[in-house]
Amino acid sequence: MLQVSRASGECVVEFTADEIRRMRDQGSLARAVRSRVQERIGSTHEVRLLYNGAVVSDRTEINLPACLDMVVLDWELPSEEQLAGIKVAVARDNINALQRLFSTSYYPNLLVDDSRTALHIAATHGSVRCALFLIRQAADVNAPRANSTDGTPLHLAVEHGQSMVAHVLMDAGADKDAPFASGDTPVTFAISNDFENLAMLLLEEGASKSKTGSWSETPLLKAAKAGHLKVVRFLADAGLDLDTDAPLLRALEHKRFAVAQFLLEARANPHLPHPLLGWTPLHLACAHGHDDLVHHLQAQRADARLRDSKDRTAMHRAVESGHLSVVNSLLESSALDEQDQQGETPLHCAVKKSHHDVVASLLAARASADTVNATGSTPLLSAIKCGDLSMVQSLVGKSCDVEGASAKGWTPMSLAVSNCSFEIASFLLESRANVASLDSQGRLPDFLEWAVSSGQVGPASLLLESRASPNGLCKDGHTYLSFACSSNDLDLVDTLLRAKADVNQVDDWNPRATRDDAPPKSAPLHRASSCGHHHIVVRLLESDADTDMLDGAGWGPLHWTAHTRSLESAQSLLDAQASTDLENFDGQTPLFVAIEAYSLDMVHLLLQSGANKNKATKEGATPLHWAAMHGCGQIARFLVISGADKNTRDAEGWTPYDWACYNYSGDKELANALR
Repeated sequence: MLQVSRASGECVVEFTADEIRRMRDQGSLARAVRSRVQERIGSTHEVRLLYNGAVVSDRTEINLPACLDMVVLDWELPSEEQLAGIKVAVARDNINALQRLFSTSYYPNLLVDDSRTALHIAATHGSVRCALFLIRQAADVNAPRANSTDGTPLHLAVEHGQSMVAHVLMDAGADKDAPFASGDTPVTFAISNDFENLAMLLLEEGASKSKTGSWSETPLLKAAKAGHLKVVRFLADAGLDLDTDAPLLRALEHKRFAVAQFLLEARANPHLPHPLLGWTPLHLACAHGHDDLVHHLQAQRADARLRDSKDRTAMHRAVESGHLSVVNSLLESSALDEQDQQGETPLHCAVKKSHHDVVASLLAARASADTVNATGSTPLLSAIKCGDLSMVQSLVGKSCDVEGASAKGWTPMSLAVSNCSFEIASFLLESRANVASLDSQGRLPDFLEWAVSSGQVGPASLLLESRASPNGLCKDGHTYLSFACSSNDLDLVDTLLRAKADVNQVDDWNPRATRDDAPPKSAPLHRASSCGHHHIVVRLLESDADTDMLDGAGWGPLHWTAHTRSLESAQSLLDAQASTDLENFDGQTPLFVAIEAYSLDMVHLLLQSGANKNKATKEGATPLHWAAMHGCGQIARFLVISGADKNTRDAEGWTPYDWACYNYSGDKELANALR
């Protein structure tokens, strides 16, 4: 029996045997008795207990049965300065300063700032000596912060990772399982904040091993996620169920491989799937590429054919992550052509991720290269879509179908061309890919147009050998040969001409159409002449190109060479018997175009080749009129010297001299030449 009485003999409280036993379990019986009596009296007075005439301290040994005398004293209120001193002393763990301040009877649970007692501050800063002193002064170890439901000294010690203060508080009877506002217990909070040693201390001191924290997660689950192997081992040794909430899955999900290895060795269920996502431990071990765990799971007969919520097997996960060694270890126990919800096999996944070594391993194990996914796409089409030439070569090398089409009608060749994957398209042609299949819109694709427009001579040759017509039109209206001419691609021009391309086939290109009724047409020789590509002009002339064909604006090739001042091309055309007096729609010969281009050399060449120096246009203008109209003094003098008639009048009755005076009255050189 233990009784506490006032000096008058009045019994204040009497503790039963059960109460005494519980208080002894908390540590110091004397401390527990003082705390209980202080609670009974209230916080407005200080309680001191006397045993055999001496003041009871935490270390006082009380021999039962016993009767303690109680003395009630009034607390003194410290000043603001003294409160600040207490706060600083506790924060710095300055026990001497704190003892001096408490030499006067201060209430130990008094708030020293807006929400905390001195013991809260000691817990926050890890001030062990001050915490012990305050506890001896009957500070409440379970007092929450003001205006809060949590924030006991133990909460603050755990929150700041103060293990030693936490130990002192627990010895003084702090509630080890009091929840934080977040729902965490001190144990789960310590684990979540990576205070593994502190979590171990709490558990060893008797904190609950199964009480859930935030997100309703047990200490075991949180420890598995955080990778706290010591905590997981302690809880496993305590007999906790290792399959509740699947801590093995959580450890693998968070790459806590040491914890996962231990749980497997401790016989956690290796087949247990995630309740929502369907992952098994083998799925996750494969996704992370952890060979040892994969081998351990296989040794425990983990089923590699189990599927997750997306119908993916462990092989899908290993392939997607590119872990070759794991893929190789699964080859014997996995179906290589299993399809997920999207219809994709492991080979599809490896191709899309560009895992070349994994693709090679799967193909060597005879994985099907022709399986189609939900969109009808094969691994080859996926590789083409990714623009991966070496992957395409690997797949074609294993005799995959180079002619099959997707559900939308894409063939390997049409997809390569559509994606501008020229090297892949060339390789497919060399592999004899189907060039006669309909495209995604049900049309026969013109692969030769792609080869020509992209300057791919090799593919063009292969297509022409496959009987593709060399006389088609590009989308912009050019003939293939005209496009090659304008691109200055002599090799491509030769390729088309050897395939019997029509050297005089006209297209819809016409940059100088001047009349509404002029049909837009242009032959390859017009294109080469207008671009000044002499070597192509020569090649076309060798193939009997028509030197006097007019384009849509009425210009012949020689007009174009005069316009571009290309003397070499003009000479080649003249050598091929091009007419020097070929008229355009306005009756202008190449000589007029040369004058307008201010090219004296071209005028000299044309006159040397027999151009008519006095041939008039429909308006009666002669070359000399034209020189006068454009202010070409040197050309006018040369024409006069060459015998051009200065007195010819045009349809308006004007002579060249009249035009010179009208347009260039200040040009004495021109006037003198025409006077």
